[in-house]
Amino acid sequence: MCMCVCVCACMSSQVLVNVVGAIGECAAKDADVRMIIRKAVGVTPLVQLLTGTNQALLINTTKAVGACALEPESMM
Repeated sequence: MCMCVCVCACMSSQVLVNVVGAIGECAAKDADVRMIIRKAVGVTPLVQLLTGTNQALLINTTKAVGACALEPESMM
């Protein structure tokens, strides 16, 4: 999981859409995944993805950030 958060900047847009979607799905289901994302400082790169124009990426990113928001510590 930590590797996925770190390599997002180097991926093609379709791979990035899929990776962010997977991160969101995993984060929605497991508090441990949300903790890993938080400890890997993964919320900030996810939030930065919200500035793009790729509709699919924006949808998956909002789901991932929303899942992380279930943990108040992640939003600090």
